[in-house]
Amino acid sequence: MIELASSVQEKLLSYARQCHPEEACGVLAGTGRLLEEFYPLSNQDRSGTSFYIDPKELLETVKLIRSKRLRMLAVFHSHLEADAYPSAKDIRLAYDPDLIHLICSLARPKETALRAFRIRDGKVTELKVQLAD
Repeated sequence: MIELASSVQEKLLSYARQCHPEEACGVLAGTGRLLEEFYPLSNQDRSGTSFYIDPKELLETVKLIRSKRLRMLAVFHSHLEADAYPSAKDIRLAYDPDLIHLICSLARPKETALRAFRIRDGKVTELKVQLAD
């Protein structure tokens, strides 16, 4: 299970809608299991079916996170037409088995879904998301 600050959930969903028709992406930071800050990043692919985060932009963001004495705990991206579940490419590119993968689906706008996963050795495990105030 992970905890997600309610205000952060709103920021994630808002950013995903704002980036449409491109996939949104970013990272989340916090302490322990609480995801308390969201850092939106630019999708260098500028695509509705994939995303690429510039390593330089990611490094600057990680430095900022560390300066606040937080840790990068999760990566986030949106799916425009697919369910909120890791694609084959998402699974293949999951480079850190300790990172949480938050995926938002905009496939059904009235039912925006946000789900969390761990991806280890190609195996996907869903995590329960508990909202925290």
